Amino acid sequence: MDAMTQAELQRRIKAVGIADHWPYGANNPETRDRLLDWAEPLQLRYSEAGTCLHWIAKGRCAVQTCQEHARSRSWLDHVSGWTRSGKPALLVAQPYGLDQDQLRDILGAAEQFGLEPRIDGTGWYGNGSTFLSLAPKRSRGLITAGSRPGVDGEGRARACRS
Repeated sequence: MDAMTQAELQRRIKAVGIADHWPYGANNPETRDRLLDWAEPLQLRYSEAGTCLHWIAKGRCAVQTCQEHARSRSWLDHVSGWTRSGKPALLVAQPYGLDQDQLRDILGAAEQFGLEPRIDGTGWYGNGSTFLSLAPKRSRGLITAGSRPGVDGEGRARACRS
């Protein structure tokens, strides 16, 4: 990698808030490129604190409460949290597959925590995983893995299809 390419990569990494650790699963150049291509246009920044439903719903996490459901919510796999303007914007999970019980649980958790779930094929993690995003309902229209970002009339990111 030449100096210009390395400098550009470092700029991109910094722009999405990655400092010392990449989100789980972004462990090779291909997955890192997919992650950057997804997060940059949506103006998302990685948050190491964003690992649970409480974080995305309330902006903070009560660890003991989270541990209570850790085994029952197997769809919370390869989880990463993302902020916009310093506030939790998106919780991403990339499980290997979802069955009917898990889908029902996702909908129940979304209702309980006031979240809008979106499921969209394969995200940046890859490896046959499914991209699931959970956003506070105030952030409607935010993100799916295959989205082409745009901006609505109020300056919020919205998903657009090409």
